[in-house]
Amino acid sequence: QTTVLVTEDIYRNESVQQGVDKLKADGFQIAVSDFSGSEDCERLYKNSYIIGISVQNSTREKITAVLDAAKKFGAIPMARLVEDADLFSVCQEKGFGLFQGAFSKAPDIVSLTKLSSNYVTRFKLLKVIEAKDPDLQLLAEKIQSDATISFRLLSYLNSASFAFSQKIKSISHAVNMLGWNKIKTWLRVVLLSDMSQGDESSELLRTSSQRAKILELISEKYPFWGFDPNSLHMLGLFSLLDVMVGASMAELVTYLPLDGKLKAALCRESNNEYLPFLTLIQYFEEARWDDAKVLVQQLNLDDSEVREAFQIAVEWAEDLDIIFDAS
Repeated sequence: QTTVLVTEDIYRNESVQQGVDKLKADGFQIAVSDFSGSEDCERLYKNSYIIGISVQNSTREKITAVLDAAKKFGAIPMARLVEDADLFSVCQEKGFGLFQGAFSKAPDIVSLTKLSSNYVTRFKLLKVIEAKDPDLQLLAEKIQSDATISFRLLSYLNSASFAFSQKIKSISHAVNMLGWNKIKTWLRVVLLSDMSQGDESSELLRTSSQRAKILELISEKYPFWGFDPNSLHMLGLFSLLDVMVGASMAELVTYLPLDGKLKAALCRESNNEYLPFLTLIQYFEEARWDDAKVLVQQLNLDDSEVREAFQIAVEWAEDLDIIFDAS
């Protein structure tokens, strides 16, 4: 299931050409990163399963011309560096089969009206779980007033992740058995999934959960930054909220129980001490390894430890599938 990504510049080395031929013969799939149509790379194109075409800052006419040139080789065309929903639509229309870029993480603001009462109710519940003094009884009352969340909590506790010897008698009993920290983490994701819109919501929720975990792990690993792991977890979790809800982040942060610096980071305000960490995560998500390496050094982090935290976060988010599936 491995696809080997080859650039045209590297392929022009004769030993690399022989290596690509051998990989192809051994059953590996070959992908070209940026198609130019160069004659000296035709053998590479013919051997490729995927041909990547950069569409950033391209006109419709240019995209059509390059795509037509690539299609004759029979590979799946992949639009690279698709930065927004409009460009994604153009590439879909032209016939691309695969897409790469940050287009799904850019907010599509559908309305400037006030948030619905359902959203506001969810934000109020968030404020309960982020209170400084835990009140499990109040939290249980809030949860049991919502049949959907109550059902999902009981389903979660009934999953294979838990092996309770006793039956759950009530929502209050369930909250106490799970504990304050675990119930907070679970409920944040559930509330976020309830507010998500569109076909991409489950993937966006998984991505934001990954961000939450990696920021939490980094803050624990590097205490000299003085960041609260719990706060960093929320920063990552809510970093795609504007995309999920379809409202501006400036409006949404007014409902979030966060301090001013975290809100400023979510709004991507410059000169914010949290913002470089969000940027670092995006570099990892988009495989911008050179940019990530530079930022890791600037933040005085260890590259291998950050990569390990990213892998742990990916696995952690995958373990939350029961929440995503129930949404």
